Amino acid sequence: EEENDDVDVATATPGDRGVVCMGIFPPAEGRIKYSGSFWRATADEKIEDGEIVAVVHQEGLVIHVEKV
Repeated sequence: EEENDDVDVATATPGDRGVVCMGIFPPAEGRIKYSGSFWRATADEKIEDGEIVAVVHQEGLVIHVEKV
């Protein structure tokens, strides 16, 4: 009964790297490219487009990141 072909929520692995593609300016969300797709992202500090970030944790479809 484990056949589930629905799209599961992808999981982000803490420590993995991504690239900011839409600047993150707290408290507003930005976007990152991670593992071949685009994710909503939050951070505790301003992070500009093009910066490399690391996954801190994931809440639903939003990844919290930090500068590397």
